[in-house]
Amino acid sequence: MSFNNNILSKIKSIDAEDLYLIENDLCFYEKVSLAFLLFADSKTNAQFILQKLLIISSAPDTTTDILISYTQVNQKNWKSYLVEALAIIKANKVLRKLGLRLSDVRNHFLPHIPEMSLHINPIVKVLYSMCEMLTPIDAGKLVLEVRDTISPQDHLRFYNFDYLEIFLLDWITKRVIDASGSETTDISILIDYFKLNSLQNMRDMLAYSLRDINIRTNDSARRESNELQSNNFVNDCSSSSAEAYQRPEVFQRLEVYHRPVELKMGNCYKIEKESAGFVLIINEQKFHRSTNPELQHLLPKKSLLERSGTDEDKLALEKTFSSFGYRPIVRDDLNHIEVLSNVREIVRRSIMYDSLIVCILTHGCEGSVYACDSIPIKIDDIKKILTEKSLIRKPKMLIIQACQGTNLQRARHDDNLESDAPEEDATDYGDMVQAMSTVPGFASLRHTRTGSWFIQTLCEKINELGDSEHILDILTEVNDEVGNKRGFDNACMTPISSQTLRKKFRLPSRLV
Repeated sequence: MSFNNNILSKIKSIDAEDLYLIENDLCFYEKVSLAFLLFADSKTNAQFILQKLLIISSAPDTTTDILISYTQVNQKNWKSYLVEALAIIKANKVLRKLGLRLSDVRNHFLPHIPEMSLHINPIVKVLYSMCEMLTPIDAGKLVLEVRDTISPQDHLRFYNFDYLEIFLLDWITKRVIDASGSETTDISILIDYFKLNSLQNMRDMLAYSLRDINIRTNDSARRESNELQSNNFVNDCSSSSAEAYQRPEVFQRLEVYHRPVELKMGNCYKIEKESAGFVLIINEQKFHRSTNPELQHLLPKKSLLERSGTDEDKLALEKTFSSFGYRPIVRDDLNHIEVLSNVREIVRRSIMYDSLIVCILTHGCEGSVYACDSIPIKIDDIKKILTEKSLIRKPKMLIIQACQGTNLQRARHDDNLESDAPEEDATDYGDMVQAMSTVPGFASLRHTRTGSWFIQTLCEKINELGDSEHILDILTEVNDEVGNKRGFDNACMTPISSQTLRKKFRLPSRLV
């Protein structure tokens, strides 16, 4: 029996009579989380379960019937929903009692990925993840802030911020938020709160989940519209095909730029604009020296200078890749721990997307790049993170603007041309492209006002050729153009790229 058939067979064998035993094994905290995941997808369901939880909260050790109630709400598919919800809240004891292997449940439902769900409403799952990530103090601050938008007489008479889900259910019933996962979904008040309070990771998690819901909703509406237009088009053709082809305005409504007909699209990675993925841009401009005594031996002998002009590269990368559907995540001046944690986080979030691009703009030395605390990070360590399971057999691109040595190729720089070198005198890596601004041992040149030769040329070539050429051909054009540039006293540089791609890596088509 296959893996999927095995777990589905066990889920199917769950009986409603088991639910009383399951619920008895859950503490009140778990019951609140489970109730939120199962009932928060509509105002009516939220209102029902909220009243039940408020009653239970006054006597949390009493026998409850939350799960039996859910079988009446979702009579057809309650078993799969329940098991996924149990996996999300990590009710491992209960899952074992149901005869399920934890590894099978984890692989099937991916409960550890906030944005991924098979049955549970994805917005509700992300909101649950938010509740888990916030401390009671942070949750309390959020509740008090949102309360200011609700009239005093409507305030929930509940004050335990450990159970943020209860407050969310209250806000759903009052239409402060909408977690339905449909076109009415609205969690803007939460997104705005996290943005104003500089909780960027939380804000991004909610914002991108909401965007995914909107994309799916728009795609569904577009498919329905296309079906209607197709039917009308067939009718028009059946009456007068010549007339239909003489109406160019029918085709002018199309927004997607289509690649030239002669372009061979076979043997390419499938990358759709709506699910292209993230472009993470780590922009190191200002540097300080770490004071950690255990890391002093890693510091360069001289302090690293500010990288003037790097913001031009950051903006160029953000604008260029955004036009192809990539979602920019920009991080400025990260220390060595933050660099690696941000790369890990973006890899984790990429499980539901088609590809990933990571750009690092900084100083460097051979085989390493410097974080803002002047601690070097091995490029191989970054590449190792990019081999995580969420990116298996997906194309990923690592772009690095940094020196890989101190030698300038045949020249010294003028007043406006700087080197990204410090002043004192790299598992399975499949489906990856690494584009470096310079060959090992040499410095990388950056103009203090207009940005680096490499990044600016790369963006220009992607904008010019991204709709017709694959990434490796574009990088070849970049190498040629950058290699022909000359600075003061004949200064030059040679970019380098390497790849382990199995297919052609083409960017998705742009909207025009």
